[in-house]
Amino acid sequence: MGERHLKLDLPTKLIITAVGAGIVLTSLPGSAEQSDASADPTYKAQVVGVDDADAIPDQYIVVLKAPATGEDNAALENAVDRAEDHGADVTQEYGEAINGYAATMNDAELAKVRTDPNVAYIAADTVVTTSDTRSVTSWGQDRIDQRSGLNGKLSTATDGSGVTAYVIDTGVRATHTDLAGRVSSGYTAITDGNGTDDSTCASVSRGTGHGTHVAGTIGGTRYGVAPGVDIVSVRVLGCDGSGTSSGVLAGVNWVTANAVKPAVANLSLGGEANQPLDNAVSASIASGITYGVAAGNDAVDACNVSPARVPQALTVAASTNADVSASFTNYGSCVDLYAPGQAITSDWYTSDTDTNVLSGTSMATPHVVGAAALYLDANPGASPATVASYLLSRATPNAISNTPSGTPNKLLYTGSDIPTTSTPTPTPTTTTAAPTPAPTTTSPSPTPTTTAPTVAPTTQPTTTAPSEPAAPTTPVPSSSTPAASKPSTQTVKTTRGKLSLKTKVVTVTSYTSKRSGRQRGSLTGPRGTNFDLALQKWNGRRWVEVAGGSKAGSTESVSYNGKSGKYRWQVERIKGKGSYALKVTRPI
Repeated sequence: MGERHLKLDLPTKLIITAVGAGIVLTSLPGSAEQSDASADPTYKAQVVGVDDADAIPDQYIVVLKAPATGEDNAALENAVDRAEDHGADVTQEYGEAINGYAATMNDAELAKVRTDPNVAYIAADTVVTTSDTRSVTSWGQDRIDQRSGLNGKLSTATDGSGVTAYVIDTGVRATHTDLAGRVSSGYTAITDGNGTDDSTCASVSRGTGHGTHVAGTIGGTRYGVAPGVDIVSVRVLGCDGSGTSSGVLAGVNWVTANAVKPAVANLSLGGEANQPLDNAVSASIASGITYGVAAGNDAVDACNVSPARVPQALTVAASTNADVSASFTNYGSCVDLYAPGQAITSDWYTSDTDTNVLSGTSMATPHVVGAAALYLDANPGASPATVASYLLSRATPNAISNTPSGTPNKLLYTGSDIPTTSTPTPTPTTTTAAPTPAPTTTSPSPTPTTTAPTVAPTTQPTTTAPSEPAAPTTPVPSSSTPAASKPSTQTVKTTRGKLSLKTKVVTVTSYTSKRSGRQRGSLTGPRGTNFDLALQKWNGRRWVEVAGGSKAGSTESVSYNGKSGKYRWQVERIKGKGSYALKVTRPI
């Protein structure tokens, strides 16, 4: 078996995913208690997905019976130790969204891990991708704020201020002017040195720039549905728009552990049916994060696609500017609603002012995620179920023609009369996921629904945006306020040092933050050098990078809004040598 990659269906199909509700975890049959034994020759954990077309040889996701417990997770620690003793190369650990790990194993190592009675089941890792098409105009914002037609005006009661949107994608160009300094680095599962920013990617495929385009539709000042929202880049797909289901799962796990609420998350990606990923998204929603997921772009039943089939997520299909169901969109009962997804103009990764026109459910989903942020702006205590219920009850009925049989005919609506709830449903602050059920041997027929960002334009990206609907009438604040409580005090410290040609990486400073809040690092090196900056957090077992800056040049700036804990800053020498200065601002 092998890792499953999320792939892009670029040539002819658009894949769009939206998350709004997660699947419910059910209990395993029998006892969920862990066995004291580390191996049982009579026990053989089920292995699923090995024969799937997108399975990656020798790469697996191992799901444990014990529920996820966060950082203090002895079950996970012991399971990883046992796997490594058997020779497995553990590449990811998950303790928030699901309890388990990803590992590279040969057949002999896999056979040994299967005898661990604490393992619920093992799934092949798979390829995950994006998919897109090309178009020439943008109209989505204008369509969703009225019941019919286009009027060239935008009207919303809120702008998403105080809400954090997590873009789980190919990365986001943080310096784009349309995003107005509201982008921060979150987590990356991609090890190409680009951190969470896609601006340094070469134009290698249609997948490049997908995350920036999605972020612009969620929260761009000009192109965004919620122009006041804070955006956090969580990079799980590479410059080619491809990644693995284990990498996406790691991104979802990070968001679950670190989300500053009220929060929304966008998954404009997908792939074959994958139970661990579905469970992770479900648990993340249960923790209080509203997800929008793309239905997919293969014109097949979305119930055969992950994470589109997650019931608690908002699964989004794509419509055209003529209010017709897009020819490429996935369909069926797992779809929750439609949103504009053809010929959508948004921000582009090639410069701080470029735009591009894309199509796909990847483009429809951020419209819904932005709409969720508008509602949470007015109702910050609303649960994901409340947000989903509100959006679905307000959607325009029977607005879309040529809707496939069994697909809900509802079009997203963001009119300016958002009510506030007198008693908002409280968002859970902590969640303990139920034990993960082993999948049945008759799993849904997998359909590759690679998360395909619609990024390939028919023309080169324009440096000046084409004529678009008027910018939102709601003023965008110069800086938006995160929902998390701010620390009462901060400390600023500048550390100076020197990197020689013999030094690759140096830990500059480490500390414990007793409060949640913003960690900022500003690095300056000699002219002509290229020094990178990374912020790491201790997860109870090892240091994990949570934010980083890796653009070419002698300066880096990193900002991360996270929970209390142990942190450290590292400087990596990419090119040149010499003295550096690192200024760190953090909550005490």
